[in-house]
Amino acid sequence: MSPTLTKPFGPVSLSALPLEIVEKIVIGATNIRRQQDRTKVLLRMTHISRAVREIMIRKRALWNCVDTDHPALAALFLERAARPEVRVVISESVDEQRATDLLDVLERYSQAIVSLHMDMPGALWEKFCKERVPEMWHMTNLERAELWHQVGNDRYTLPSTIALPFVTPALKELATFRIPLQTAQSLMSASIEDLNVSGSTKATAEDVWTVLAATPNLIRLNICATVVDDGTRRDVALPHLEKLSLRIVNRPAAEVFARLIHPGKARIDLDIISDDLDAIEDIIDIIGPKINAIAIGNNYTICALSHYSTTDTTMVLSPPSAGYAAHEESTEGQEDEETGPRLRLNMAQYIEDEEDLLYDTLAEALRLTLNGITVLKIQEMRLYNDPSFEPMRHLIGPFPTGLIRKKKRARSTGEEIWVLACPYVQKMELRFVRFRKTFRGANKDDFVDLLLRSIEHSHLGEHKIYLTIDYPVNLNETDVADLEKTIYTIHRTGPFGKEDGGNMEDDTVEIFGEREIGWLEEDDEAEEGTAALTEIDVAGATDDDEGEGDGVEDALQRQRTS
Repeated sequence: MSPTLTKPFGPVSLSALPLEIVEKIVIGATNIRRQQDRTKVLLRMTHISRAVREIMIRKRALWNCVDTDHPALAALFLERAARPEVRVVISESVDEQRATDLLDVLERYSQAIVSLHMDMPGALWEKFCKERVPEMWHMTNLERAELWHQVGNDRYTLPSTIALPFVTPALKELATFRIPLQTAQSLMSASIEDLNVSGSTKATAEDVWTVLAATPNLIRLNICATVVDDGTRRDVALPHLEKLSLRIVNRPAAEVFARLIHPGKARIDLDIISDDLDAIEDIIDIIGPKINAIAIGNNYTICALSHYSTTDTTMVLSPPSAGYAAHEESTEGQEDEETGPRLRLNMAQYIEDEEDLLYDTLAEALRLTLNGITVLKIQEMRLYNDPSFEPMRHLIGPFPTGLIRKKKRARSTGEEIWVLACPYVQKMELRFVRFRKTFRGANKDDFVDLLLRSIEHSHLGEHKIYLTIDYPVNLNETDVADLEKTIYTIHRTGPFGKEDGGNMEDDTVEIFGEREIGWLEEDDEAEEGTAALTEIDVAGATDDDEGEGDGVEDALQRQRTS
């Protein structure tokens, strides 16, 4: 190479580069995820050169994120930002004067702020609400607000008589945590589309209805509060509601759901949390008719039952387009499962000895809904002896039978018998379901007997049934033979498991040929590679099926060994 040729690469002065290239370099250098590091970079880059400083100040969007408890620094960012998004966290250890100075800065620039997250101790919130006046907090551009009564400050309860001093005519999204609903009423307006009230604060029924009446254009609503009954009853319409989440702990909260008028296709999450059986039954009686109306009106024919623990059960109702059929035919089903219409009912913290009574109450209240189910998905706990709760082996059996059965008078004998409450079900997907109790003997909770009785004595025997079983538990050979005779097609994945129920000295449970304690770590891809799929047709079942099941068990054993 000739000594006169210059090197292909080398240092170049910023002044020699085109302005648009320098701007791209500057903007790229500030693209840092961690906000504290990004703040330092922004400040340091303003001292590189006059040209870079001019670019930094001209690009006002670079300063939008204001995340500091330092008053002077917050003022600098707010002065330079185009649409400031402020995050303020003031702990109890922060100097009182410094906190006051920081709030003074926010007050000075309040009209420019478009997003505000404030996390403060209760005493500071009370002082803020009493000393600041709404005339100085005209936040005309504020679109999003998150107001948190600081986590860990549980010993302090904000009085509901104080009011937030903000004036927010353009607010669209509001989230409060441990802030009394009455305190936040001044922020409520028709512009709000997303309201999230959490922290399990107490609110009177009057406060709840007042807030809902003031926000008629809500699209998303989440209320996690303890509603106190003050005799107030109203009917409030939310015609644009798409997503509703309610925490129900008593009758007044249940009546909020029952009296709320909203589109039937809204995505609904209801969490019933109580250890009082009478209270739970009262709640179910109140919300049951509305759940039936929603399910029938929206053709919710898919029911998914999950038993997460002996004190936690979930039922999910959805239309065919949001579940099995759409998922098989197109990718739209995946989107529907995340955003489409459905109703999820979760019951938690109930007394496990009362689980069967709770199931009977729910099955009776939702009889109309269950009658229209055509696809039934059931997932039981992998083990009942998980370290997180005591082994209550006498309970093995109420799920799922108690949730999906009803009494019917047999034509042949005239006696009342238990049959499936879903007489028109066509597909069933069962995972870890216990077909019989761990301790043998005839029992009303035996799932296999419920199926066989239903096929014989109800409409269930008038059409083809497709049954998929993943890891069946306590299903003996006689039961398998009986099911083969009556069910059109059975697909089985995984080996048959027999649960021994443990003993007093050893609380582990033997299931699927090994002694276990804790949850099974599942890998769907591994299961597809190792678990064989056995198809047993009523018209043509052969002896090869049993050998195929043995191969599955051997494959799983080899996987565990490796």
